[in-house]
Amino acid sequence: MTVDSLISFNREDFTNPDFISQDFIAKRKHLPVQQLTLDLNTFTKILSSELVELINNDYRDFISLSRNLIGVDTIISDLKTPLLKLNSKYFQVENELQASIDHLQEKLNDRLQLRQKKQILITYIRVNESIEKVEHLFDCLGECLVTIKEDPVTFIQYVKRVERVAIEYSQLDYLLAKGKSEPFISNQIWKAEKIKSELTVNLVNLIQVVYTEVSSSPINEDANQTLLQLLRIFVSLDTVSEATKTFEETILTPFFESQLPNEDNLDGLFEPILAFVRSRCMKIYEISTIAFKGIENNLLVDSIWTPIIQFISNEFKFIFNVVNPTVFHQSFKSSSKFISHFEKLCFTKDVLVKLRSNILYKEYNRRWQLSVYFQLKHNEFIAKFEEILSLDCDVEHPKKLGMYLDQSISLIETIESLWSDDVFLFPLGHRFWKSTLLLINRYISWINHLLPTDQEEKVEDSTPDPNLDLILALSVDTTKIISTFQNTIAAKLNLIDRSVSSPTALSPLSPISNISNGGVSMLDLMIQIQGILGSTLNLLPAIKLTHFIVDSLVQQCSQPFKNIANIPAQYRKTNKEVPKTASYFISSIFQPLKDFLDLRPLDDQIKSQWKGMVLDQISQKYSSQVIKTLQQVKTIEESLKRFSKKKKKVESNISDEDKIRTVFALDCKEFGVQVYVVFY
Repeated sequence: MTVDSLISFNREDFTNPDFISQDFIAKRKHLPVQQLTLDLNTFTKILSSELVELINNDYRDFISLSRNLIGVDTIISDLKTPLLKLNSKYFQVENELQASIDHLQEKLNDRLQLRQKKQILITYIRVNESIEKVEHLFDCLGECLVTIKEDPVTFIQYVKRVERVAIEYSQLDYLLAKGKSEPFISNQIWKAEKIKSELTVNLVNLIQVVYTEVSSSPINEDANQTLLQLLRIFVSLDTVSEATKTFEETILTPFFESQLPNEDNLDGLFEPILAFVRSRCMKIYEISTIAFKGIENNLLVDSIWTPIIQFISNEFKFIFNVVNPTVFHQSFKSSSKFISHFEKLCFTKDVLVKLRSNILYKEYNRRWQLSVYFQLKHNEFIAKFEEILSLDCDVEHPKKLGMYLDQSISLIETIESLWSDDVFLFPLGHRFWKSTLLLINRYISWINHLLPTDQEEKVEDSTPDPNLDLILALSVDTTKIISTFQNTIAAKLNLIDRSVSSPTALSPLSPISNISNGGVSMLDLMIQIQGILGSTLNLLPAIKLTHFIVDSLVQQCSQPFKNIANIPAQYRKTNKEVPKTASYFISSIFQPLKDFLDLRPLDDQIKSQWKGMVLDQISQKYSSQVIKTLQQVKTIEESLKRFSKKKKKVESNISDEDKIRTVFALDCKEFGVQVYVVFY
């Protein structure tokens, strides 16, 4: 008997090490509770029977098991006694070793404290010795009574002695920082601060002299080396701010107070500033980049740009006033030119990034109300353009640029003004571009308003269309507008492309990404912009206007076609002679076309194009009308033959129907002659 044959689970389900009763029951939710209980009880009975059978089979082994355990407790007792003794000795040794370790650690701690006290004492002695040494050197230093220009050797030796004092002070500062937690050492800090203050004053006096000499004579190598030495001393003393402040007071402040011209013309203001920076400050900046290597300070950004831009912002506030757009435009262009030239003074890209990240740089650029300026110019040009659009159309003769309508000329002039050097600003390029598209769309809507809504509703008569001259003018103007725009805007965009792509002509308001290799290339941007311009210009209804003119001419030229239907009546039952000439109206078919083209100065290419389009439609209409009339003649002829009882045939005479066909043959020949006259 096996378990598998009686119940719904296996023995291995219980022998699994990961057996969990909840999971076992959950997996058998499909079984009724009575069935699962019955299977478990059956399995329990099978296990009990197997256990009984196991005991019966191995009964002797079970009985001998108890006999084998006799005397085991005595053996265990004999082993327990020596083990307890060994354990006692182990704890005794451990306690003795721990006591020795504690005693040794106490001695080591005492020695460490002695060493620390000794070190503190040594530090205190060194601090006192260092203070005495620095004070002695400083007392012996005295005052420098000569300038580097008068006696360079003496001056340089004096600077070296100052450098020695600075080195000793650096050692003193290190010792004080090392033992500042000790009261008797921290009490000496005031002496070190006093020494540092006096040393800084001495250094400021020295560097003032050297700044002046290097600024006035950049080729003086002794002065250049001395300046580098002094700046490094300032760096070692962590007093770079004093060096930069002294530079501003010594070099820039006198220039602002006395040498800078007091002019409202910004070009007359910015040019002397740039010339002064290039000639009097750049050598000092070059030396400072070597001395300040590894620190955040930058003389060009912190001590040259900052005071200059503060001076301009405070003394010339009127340049930000946008009430007069013309003055504002000139001020902004002069300012942008100045910033662009100033950015070229940056030796590396990192310096340029630091300059553009400067708070005053951003604040200065934010003060320009460019959006207000654009709105004023935009409203001004839009108002003028709308005023011209409201006028009546004068199409008597061509005017400027070979165009007829003042409205078309105004559109060209307005957009050229928007993109002119006196109005356009590069940071507002996207706004001017939007205005250009708005003006073009406004012109397109104006044209669509002028055009008739339905050409087919026109009264069919031979009088010229009164709107034809206007449509002709619009067609000529829109063609010229497309070519003019593409040339004007493309030339301006190419100029912008060259100015942006040039590495030495970075826009002062352009983003930092413009000086990196990332982003969309200017060539791709140019292609996209010109594509948008082309798509917008294609909305101009030049083709629609051409079709309107052609349709009007076709309508006028096709007026004689109403006489074609009267030709059969002229020869049926009238006994007229066989016609020998074409109908009178054939020679006048193309007369409206000839009059229209002869009276208007148009390009030969446009004339040929319109002639071809008119001929195609006139030929189709004429042939359609002739075929229709001949079919009617044939139908009437067959009817007459069918209903007449008897018809005498006169061989010497031609039938009326043949006369009619002869007329049409002569007319077609004359039509071809007229086509040749018109086109050749």
